[in-house]
Amino acid sequence: MRPPEYRFSTEDSRGWPLHIKEEVTIADIDQLSTLPVTDERAKAFWETARGWLSDVSYYDRVQRISSPKEILRCRLPVADVKRMQDHNLCRKLRPGEVPMGTVDLFPVAEPSKIPPRRRRIGHTVTINRALDKSSLQKLSQPSRRQQLRQALDGEFCISLDFSAYFDAFEVQENIQMFYCFRVGEDVFCLTRLPMGQRQSVEVAQGATNVLLSFDHLGATSQSCIDNVRFVGKS
Repeated sequence: MRPPEYRFSTEDSRGWPLHIKEEVTIADIDQLSTLPVTDERAKAFWETARGWLSDVSYYDRVQRISSPKEILRCRLPVADVKRMQDHNLCRKLRPGEVPMGTVDLFPVAEPSKIPPRRRRIGHTVTINRALDKSSLQKLSQPSRRQQLRQALDGEFCISLDFSAYFDAFEVQENIQMFYCFRVGEDVFCLTRLPMGQRQSVEVAQGATNVLLSFDHLGATSQSCIDNVRFVGKS
């Protein structure tokens, strides 16, 4: 059976609500680092990945913007930015704060959702330009075929996903200066690690690896960022 086809115009999607979870628990990155783990590789992976949230030296490779004119204009309506402010997902720069990088913030329509909605995407232009895929950490995991075989061999399978996962990763204020955008004459910055940042997947997967590094009492865990599956035989 073919999936249904969704036809909509740009004008249609402008009236769809921007998807923002009302309540998001901020990840305590220090607490994550103190959790007991059964896999030391998972802990080492996380300790390296968490630097994108808290260590400004990770951004030394990023070329700073040299002029306020380089700050990209937000492609979300002002009302959407106000909602993001109300949920502490962005803030206006304070006097004396200097923008270091810019982000292209824009909406993507999700017509297959019920009701249809828009999702915000933040593409970190200056950061992604300086970082290539080779700079990403790699952690050996079973292939998709191996994971499917594990699921088929099990007697039970439980799947879940973490709600609003990327909004849970708050970046420190000095690092927020790399995630700036313009709304009218004002300059704002994101306060959470955007999905469009190349290393955001590394951070999210690193946190998941630590959360799943415990004795599963005979079950096997599988994960892809915020999607988790437990497979077991009893």
